[in-house]
Amino acid sequence: MTSPQDPWQQGGYQPPYPSAPQPPPHPGGFPPAGYPPRHPGDFAEAPRRPVAVECAFWLAVVVPLLVTVLYALNSMRTQSFLTGTVGSPGADSAQNQEVVGLMAGISFAVFLFVVVLEIVLTALWITFGFKLRAGRNWARVVLTVFAAVWAAYSIGGLITGEPGLTDALAADVQTPASIVALGYAQSALGLVAMVAFLVLVYLPASNRYFQASRFSR
Repeated sequence: MTSPQDPWQQGGYQPPYPSAPQPPPHPGGFPPAGYPPRHPGDFAEAPRRPVAVECAFWLAVVVPLLVTVLYALNSMRTQSFLTGTVGSPGADSAQNQEVVGLMAGISFAVFLFVVVLEIVLTALWITFGFKLRAGRNWARVVLTVFAAVWAAYSIGGLITGEPGLTDALAADVQTPASIVALGYAQSALGLVAMVAFLVLVYLPASNRYFQASRFSR
């Protein structure tokens, strides 16, 4: 006696494997009631970048480049002034020429070191600026530290004067007003730009952008 065949197999039909119910499409992207909720990343779209973050990005790119150029120009003017002071026929004494000559050598060494340092920092600002623009919160934290240090340095420059090397090493050598004014402008630009950058990246719209960017990746 044979057992009856499976009615599903008589016609060559195989029963479908059971699967989890799939929610019907919904205009809002959310599953209707009765279906388990999806993970936020399943329906999150790339957040729209606010104007504040876009402005902060351009500050992070343009201002370091501009300040580096201003510093290089001002340092070259200072170096030229010191070299001319040493060789001028109206120099007061040999001792004064020796002091100014030493000061010119130190100024040139400091100039080379600071220019290389500012080029490296400018490259970091631009690199992290693009990450900031893409919504990376860690880049915002790193640039916040950079901006705070730069703002403190700019405040010191406004208090002591830029460049202050001439007056510090030889009080009897008068720095031209154009060099001092350009140095103050450099410090003022850095301070204003860094304060504006810090405000822009922590506005409510910026906070929402960085928060939403976590779910869009």
